[in-house]
Amino acid sequence: MTSLKGVDYKSVYEEFIMWRFKPSKYKNAVPKIPKKGEGWITDISVGSVSSFGNHIKASSLLMAFNIDSGGGGNLGILSLNDTGSKSKDLSILRAHSEFITDFDFCPYDDEILATGSQDHHIKLWRITENDLNSNVPNNPEVDILASSKIEVIKFHPQADCIVSAVEGSTIHLWDVNKKQSIFADSSHEDTVQCISWRHSGDILASTSKDKKLRLWDPRDPSNNQVADSHSNNRDSRVVWLGDTEQLLTTGFGSGREREVLLRDIRKLQDPVASYSGDSSLGVYIPLFDPDTNMLFLIAKADTAISFWEILNHAPFLQEATKYLGEVQAKGAALVPKRALEVMDGEVNRLLLLGQNCIVPISFQVPRKSYREFHADLFPDTFSPAPSLTSTQWQAGEKAKVSKVSLMPSKAGKTLIKTNHHLGSGPKKEVFSSSVDDTVSSESDEKVSGSKELETEKLDANKSSKPQPARKPSPPIKPKPANIETKITKSSPVLTPKHVDNVKQAFNNKENPEPPKKTSPAVKRSTRTFGMRVSKFRHLNGNIFPKEFHITDLPTLTRTVPGECNGFDANEKRIAVPVGAPGNFLAILELKNSGRSAAAADMPGVLTSATVMDFMWDPFNSSRLAVVCDTGDVQIWTIPEGGLQEKLEEPLLSFKAHSEKASIVKFHPCASDIIATASSDLTVRIWDLSTQEEKFCLQGHMDQILNLAWSPDGQFIATVSKDQKVRIFDPRNSSDAIKEGPGPQGTRGARIVWVLNSTCLAVTGFSKVSERQINLYDCKDLNIMGQIGLDVSPATLVPHYDEDSSTLFLSGKGDSVIFAYEVATDNPYFHPLSHYKCNNPHQSISFLPKSVCNVQEVEFSRAIRLTASTIEPISFLVPRLRSEYFQDDLFPPTRKTWQPSMTNSEWFAGINNPVEILDMKPSEMIPLSEAPLPVKAGNNKNSSNTSPKIMFEGEVVLQSSLAFLQNSKEKEEKIKQSMSSQCELQESSLPQEEFEGVDPNEWAKEEKLHSQQNL
Repeated sequence: MTSLKGVDYKSVYEEFIMWRFKPSKYKNAVPKIPKKGEGWITDISVGSVSSFGNHIKASSLLMAFNIDSGGGGNLGILSLNDTGSKSKDLSILRAHSEFITDFDFCPYDDEILATGSQDHHIKLWRITENDLNSNVPNNPEVDILASSKIEVIKFHPQADCIVSAVEGSTIHLWDVNKKQSIFADSSHEDTVQCISWRHSGDILASTSKDKKLRLWDPRDPSNNQVADSHSNNRDSRVVWLGDTEQLLTTGFGSGREREVLLRDIRKLQDPVASYSGDSSLGVYIPLFDPDTNMLFLIAKADTAISFWEILNHAPFLQEATKYLGEVQAKGAALVPKRALEVMDGEVNRLLLLGQNCIVPISFQVPRKSYREFHADLFPDTFSPAPSLTSTQWQAGEKAKVSKVSLMPSKAGKTLIKTNHHLGSGPKKEVFSSSVDDTVSSESDEKVSGSKELETEKLDANKSSKPQPARKPSPPIKPKPANIETKITKSSPVLTPKHVDNVKQAFNNKENPEPPKKTSPAVKRSTRTFGMRVSKFRHLNGNIFPKEFHITDLPTLTRTVPGECNGFDANEKRIAVPVGAPGNFLAILELKNSGRSAAAADMPGVLTSATVMDFMWDPFNSSRLAVVCDTGDVQIWTIPEGGLQEKLEEPLLSFKAHSEKASIVKFHPCASDIIATASSDLTVRIWDLSTQEEKFCLQGHMDQILNLAWSPDGQFIATVSKDQKVRIFDPRNSSDAIKEGPGPQGTRGARIVWVLNSTCLAVTGFSKVSERQINLYDCKDLNIMGQIGLDVSPATLVPHYDEDSSTLFLSGKGDSVIFAYEVATDNPYFHPLSHYKCNNPHQSISFLPKSVCNVQEVEFSRAIRLTASTIEPISFLVPRLRSEYFQDDLFPPTRKTWQPSMTNSEWFAGINNPVEILDMKPSEMIPLSEAPLPVKAGNNKNSSNTSPKIMFEGEVVLQSSLAFLQNSKEKEEKIKQSMSSQCELQESSLPQEEFEGVDPNEWAKEEKLHSQQNL
């Protein structure tokens, strides 16, 4: 069967069928996960990591990972097989002064680590297992100052002393021996997100925010290539598939879906195969094993790990298994093949970095027996040795890629590579083992069967037995490995050298002389991180006594829209929808506590349409704004002293939208200005004095879920159902000036300005209905931090107290009021003491700062609505010296209850700041000016003080009371023991100084009493 073009489709089909049913050795690899208490590393604090790195890397000896310590400038360092809690004994590398964006272990020395940071420095460290739990080096072996912050760092796979680093849109190749950039490429037009070397070290691949994939041959620019990469520039990754012509990229498509593209560099423009996944914020981190063609895809914040196989035939990409775990990934790393437990069929091992743990996940191929080495599962792997010096590579010499066998030898040696002297080149390899043995760097090892070990071909007529694979603990239950490293005490590996010593070692072909012994560094505490210390950490919630409650409320309206909070209060009165129709708002005075009236007799406002949202005027506690499903805006005025009956006619009413209006918000600084949102997807700004529309904000593609004025009244932020967060400048543009991704769930959302209007806090839902809080930077609306609370259908309604930077959150049906301190450091939302109520509430409305009782250290007050009661609730901070004004808790606050300008001034472009008020009462002394507290103690010279007993330690009886028969003897023993432990004053009792009643008075009183009885 032949086509018109001469293609034999029958042979192609037969070849495809033969491949289709050809069994794969690794397809059935099973993930083995140890139990949490046995094989995990726990009690670490990773924090919020935001860079293009994987945040965890591993050599055959060590692992390194980002930790929430030192502003992100520190790394946690552990042995590869370490397990258990690290709350007290975590080894910390204090590497940089700012956040460490990326780091990489040296491919030819398992103890050398390169780090890059936002402080513009590239550093190389030598860390031994002996340094763990004692003194991690404080001085790097190499320190290079770059021109800008480092985004990505990677060792050259073959050339000694060459490190590639990304600085913005420029890729530099550094000779760490000479501390100079030997090549640079600035072809990318935007920030480079990832780089990857082909294992032969001749071509470097890079992806960037400019949506381009570039291949760079530093020694021959004629080989450079460029191709269009993923259409979304949010993030991307690239990885070479070993030493082949193929590479793989991950990124995002035009619809924000995650993509995987497989390419052949001989036809770079057209992907060989592709895969499109779901939409998510986290890019796939590709981890590829060239020995087995196993590809692992892990995305940040995901709990799933996908295992794929790279094939030589169509479909080229084939998914094998997917592991669904319980830990959200912060990063992931692949353990080198030399460290695997090959005699247990372990073909790969991943290290999954979570928020506070590291999970080793071992992939094991099932076999009937593991008594013998399965050579078909473990082909020779790349040798841990450089094949060229930096000078040789720059001169254009080609690297000869060498490999080593993973078959264990009878000698019990390991393939751990240490003691490499930077700059020494490929002359000699030193493997740490119990037997002194050397192997040539150009050895070509081959294994022909599962039971035989072939002889090795070595250059220079040198021969060596194959190095055995390192035998770590079993993948399911890891234990620390017993690795013997042949290092003497005077070895430079154990002693951090200064830069001058490093240069000398680079230029010396022989082993450098050991440096002079230095005094050991003082051991620092490894506990350098923990819970954030906050003044409001132990805030207390206190519901007012029942005499201040309004009880026995009638049935509340159940048809309140999700965009409305369903309840609003000011310092005098509250508004709450009551009754089934949904057009009646009960207006209750807070001073009139006790049982409420029946629904028929309850005072309130009766609207002509269904109420959609309402809000009290912050500058007039008697004025209420209401929007209805007809699109009308109604302004109601409550008389002084409160309502006594139902109002049916508003002060003013006008048509605001052609469709139903869903949100109304008063301007926070100017009087007589409101903003309304509607189902017509617009936000309109109104002048209440003239009932005139001033501005109309457009650009929303779906329902507007919430809006918020900035505290200075200049901007409006919105969150909508189209999963977008927008910022508007109403007086200058009808379109959004900033736009960013919103919550993934569309059930509901709220938005509030925080941190001096520099950030936005948005509450919403994830795709799996988890309630989340996102923190956005207002400069670019990128997500700075995110936390998940729980799974619940109720939207979290936030209230931000700007003086304490406390974010209160709660939803309808919740009984817990969550509290977080919002800060600019990771993890941005620092938990405070959440307050749990006795029963669920319908809504919570916070009052202005002017009602707080600072004498009781009350920093916030709210009104809580339950199904049948209205309860004031106070939030206080416990303090010992509460008689003083706590000026550290009560800074000068903004008078949000008074306007700072008129409506005409604001419409004219004027921005008057709100007046500042000092919260200190005139009769109170600030705590900062209070005298120091006097320590309690005995004052033997004073006769007016009462006697005090000082207890120190435990009171211990001299002999056991069980052996004492006489009760008096027991009493005496107790007295003697207490006297020996107490300091008693020999002074009269205070009662002895009291004056009694005159006896004559007692006689008169007694005589009078007896006469009355007669």
